[in-house]
Parts: sequence; structure tokens; C-alpha cells
Amino acid sequence: MIQKRFALTLLLATAGFWIAARTADILADLRLKTENIQEISMDAVTSDGLSVPYVPYEGKQWAKALSAPAKVEAVKALGRIVRAYTETEDFRKRYDQYMQEKYDVSTDQTQRLQSDQNARQQMSEQTEALGGSYDEMVRQSTQAMAQMEPSMLRMVLKTQIEGLVEGLNGAEGETKTKGAAELTQLKKLQAITNPAEFKKQYLAYYTQWMNQQIKEGNARMVEDEEEAKEKAADYQKRLAEYKAHANPKLALKERLRECITLIESVDFNARLIKKGSRLEFENPDYRSKSSTWKTVFRMGQEPAMAVRDFAQVWLKELK
Repeated sequence: MIQKRFALTLLLATAGFWIAARTADILADLRLKTENIQEISMDAVTSDGLSVPYVPYEGKQWAKALSAPAKVEAVKALGRIVRAYTETEDFRKRYDQYMQEKYDVSTDQTQRLQSDQNARQQMSEQTEALGGSYDEMVRQSTQAMAQMEPSMLRMVLKTQIEGLVEGLNGAEGETKTKGAAELTQLKKLQAITNPAEFKKQYLAYYTQWMNQQIKEGNARMVEDEEEAKEKAADYQKRLAEYKAHANPKLALKERLRECITLIESVDFNARLIKKGSRLEFENPDYRSKSSTWKTVFRMGQEPAMAVRDFAQVWLKELK
């Protein structure tokens, strides 16, 4: 009796050691590296659907030669490694980086958006506070210009013309057309020889020009505000999408459910018939199944069910 108990204990200890060793050796057997596990894990939560993980040819040949029970232990060992990695900080950081890039959001953008909103709010309040004082600004500016001698106003006009000519270099479209019309108007003023008449018309032009600048400035502010609001709304929408999918466990749960459903949909008793140099499913419906479905079929029922059971336990324990 003692010998039997000792033999049983030794068997269990040996089995436990073997399973632990398989967990450590499975990567070498499948010719996989740590970065491959990282890629497999990330693909599982970022791809559009289930896909067959990449395994080098030598690793596939090794797995193909295994017996069904050995395949079961192999998939369990690989599953433990993948699951362990998805519980690391590195995985969470990689996933978060992927999601930020997917939805084009970041902490910097969020802070900048808030800063821009505050600045626009402040500008809006200042503009509203000014209110009707724009008319007073025009009146005071025109009054100051009226104190100048015609000769000084001609110097101001000359500077305006030079600046406008320089600004028209390389201008196109509406900007060029509008600038050319204004230049024509300024040159007509410049051609007036009577000092008093020149001053009178220039001040009238200046008052009109000031009012136009304020009007256009206000219009640009409105356009900029609308554009900023649209961009902010779009960013907030993307940010909400990012936050809704920020937890990698949600993606893991979805993928595990898909995995379980797929495996349970496979008909492991499906018959194969020979067609030329290759085998194909006798049932024509199975021929159009996905490559992942066919890979699960080739894996065999016992190891596939081991994958399903592993996925079910993992799904249940995900909180």
C-alpha cells in the first residue's frame, strides 16, 4: 500500500514537473520568441476577427508530429503563456498605445483641447464685453488721423500702398482680386493733388476701411469658432470611443467568445475525399469555411476541445 502511494505521489510529481517544463519549453519547440507571444496577444485583441497565430514552419512540423494527448498539453502550455502575458503591464501599455493611435487621441491632445476651449471662451467674453465700443474705437482712430497734416497722411498712404504691393506678390484667387481693387482705390487717392480734398477723401476711406476690418475680423472669429467647435466635437466623439474600448479585457472577452463559438461549430467527424493530389471536404459547405475553421479541424477534436475549455475558464475568470 505504501509502495502504491509512493508510486502515485511520484507519478503526480513527475507529471507536474513535466507540465511545468512544457510551459517553459513550448516556445522553443514551436520556434517562437517572446516578441511572437506579444504579437499573438496583440493580434488577438486588435484584429477584426479570429486568425491563426503565426508559427514558423519548423514549429508547425513539430506540433504536427505530436500525439493527441501531447497536443492537448502543448496548447494548454501555450495558452498559459499567452494569458500570463495579457496580465502584464507591458501588454496593457501596448494595447493602450494601439487604441490611442486607432482613435487618434492622447493626453496632450486632450489637454490642448481644454486649453483652446478656455482661450476661446475668454476671447468670446472679451469680445462681448467690448460690444458697441468698436464704433468708439473707429471714431477715436479717425479723430486721431484727422489731426494729421495732409503731408503726414500722404506718408501713411504711401506706406499702405507699399505694404499692399508686397502682400500681393504670390497672392492668388479672391485675395489677389480684392487686393488689386484696393490698390486701385489707394492710387486714386494718391493722385489727388488738392491737400484739403485729399485729406477729406482719405479720412472717409480710412473710416470705411476700419469698419470693414472690424467686420471681417468678427466674421473670421465666427468661422474660427465654428471650425473649432466641429473639431472639438469630433475629438470628443473619438475620445468617448477610446474610453469605451480602453479596457483590453473587453476585447479579450469578445475574442474568447468567438473562439469558443468557432471551435464548437467545427464538425470533427467531417469526411474528406481525395481530389487529385489533395484532400477536400466531402460536404461542399465546409470547403468555403474560413482558414481558421479548417485549422481547428486539422488540429483534431481533443486538442481543439482543450483550447475551448481553456478559453471557457479564462472567460469565466476575466473580471
